Amino acid sequence: MTDLRILSLGAGVQSTTLALMIELGEVPMVDCGIFADTQSEPKLIYKHLDWLDKQLSYPIYRVTEGNLRTDILNGWSYIPFHLTDEKGKSHNRRRIQ
Repeated sequence: MTDLRILSLGAGVQSTTLALMIELGEVPMVDCGIFADTQSEPKLIYKHLDWLDKQLSYPIYRVTEGNLRTDILNGWSYIPFHLTDEKGKSHNRRRIQ
């Protein structure tokens, strides 16, 4: 049994840099990269991911389980997030009300 090496790819600065360093041989090769698609990313992220995919010799798999934004707004998913009200007071919430 062999161990898999997988890059968790968020398509931001750090994971893009790491992906390109892997491609250049500066970091050991991976078997693949995985992009967990919330389906709510800005269009620029998807455009960047399309570009990055063409630069790499290893596959990037895009996986999803639906639209996170829609799920949160409909109350189907809950994630912790930080809010600041109009007076600057911090609040931690698990859902939008």
